Amino acid sequence: MLFSAMVVQSRFMSTPASLHPDLADDRMAIVAELLREARDSSVDDHRPAKGERNWSLGTRGLERGMHALQEAALVYPWLKILNSSRHFRFMIGAVPVAFYHGRARKPKASTLRRRADELRQTSLAFPGVPTPPAIRIAVETDETGKVSTILVAQVEASAGGGGPWEIWPRASVSGVFTPAPMRAKPAALPRPKLGLKRKPAAAKPAKSA
Repeated sequence: MLFSAMVVQSRFMSTPASLHPDLADDRMAIVAELLREARDSSVDDHRPAKGERNWSLGTRGLERGMHALQEAALVYPWLKILNSSRHFRFMIGAVPVAFYHGRARKPKASTLRRRADELRQTSLAFPGVPTPPAIRIAVETDETGKVSTILVAQVEASAGGGGPWEIWPRASVSGVFTPAPMRAKPAALPRPKLGLKRKPAAAKPAKSA
């Protein structure tokens, strides 16, 4: 299902938490920091001199963002993965969310498309709302390709409107989980020897001449 790219402004809603309590400021800050690190590290590893173009940079940033959220979901109980495919969706509490690289006020059509799993979960998060909002996080970048701003907005909403809200940079976040690029394999330990240990035999006394 495709929704129009209408971002609704509201002066009565100052934070995402005013839209839904699960979108608490501390949670949004953690998600924003994960996405910022994923994008900026992708820029650091980008190698145009070796033939890499913006397509590879964008793909790397997207995949690293997905990986960071998947790893963080093992740490934060309020963070869950709704769809791990190329139609990646995650949940902050009960609210399904998607992220993309681009302008908050000009989301691409592909980022607004909602599949059955997201629609079902959104209707549960916003009961009684005729057209529940699609929550999207926009990762905006500067001329170097690194993150300049991260914003969250609801689009095509009948829940009162709101946003976009800036969630990075907003406040410093301490103690944010940083996912490892790969899980380390457990070290191979020697197989324990079973059985009772025998006492060493006592030395026999020497015979006298």
